[in-house]
Amino acid sequence: MEESIKIINSILKKNNEIKIEIGTEENLGEIKKDITGIKKEFFFIKEVVKPEFFVVQTGSLVKEIYQLGCFNKPFVNEVHDFLLENNVKLKEHNSDYLNFKQISGRYGVVDALNIAPQLGIIQTQVVLNEALLYGIDIKPFLECSYKSNKWLKWLYTSNRNDKLLCSILAGHYNFTSDEYKSMVFKINKYTDIRGTIIEKILKLVTYYSEAFN
Repeated sequence: MEESIKIINSILKKNNEIKIEIGTEENLGEIKKDITGIKKEFFFIKEVVKPEFFVVQTGSLVKEIYQLGCFNKPFVNEVHDFLLENNVKLKEHNSDYLNFKQISGRYGVVDALNIAPQLGIIQTQVVLNEALLYGIDIKPFLECSYKSNKWLKWLYTSNRNDKLLCSILAGHYNFTSDEYKSMVFKINKYTDIRGTIIEKILKLVTYYSEAFN
């Protein structure tokens, strides 16, 4: 927590208009019942800054390309009411791969959903599919992605030797790599890959938006 305070002070010193999101726990999909720890952390942070968002473990958990968690609504309701009293929004990570009912069930309780990993998977799959369509070698990027080991945190029951799956899971961590840039450059000779990516991502964002109302 003290390290978090140092980081916040450093950020605000550079630009005091930046909005702060606080989330110090690793999301493990735990079913919690007591919000005492959250209150303690919140008031500790509030001495320095009132955050825009406070990240809460809601019970959701993403592994590979699956939602394995169980939304802990009674606990989240209690935390939401507490944060609402302090004019702070509740944010949920690991909100990926939810169905329409699960998303709509969060309305009025959760203020923001993080689905960045799923968006990353979509972009990786789109780029790889387009590369294969135009006969572009995907092996350099897959090798780079696999060697990054960023797939380790997402692996669930699959075999770590399934290099294709692991590389896709880690793909979005390697979008700045030379291997990715080279692949995209070659694809763009045939088609507007950026437009295709945006189109696919917007479909998912629209789905969440329609359900989250």
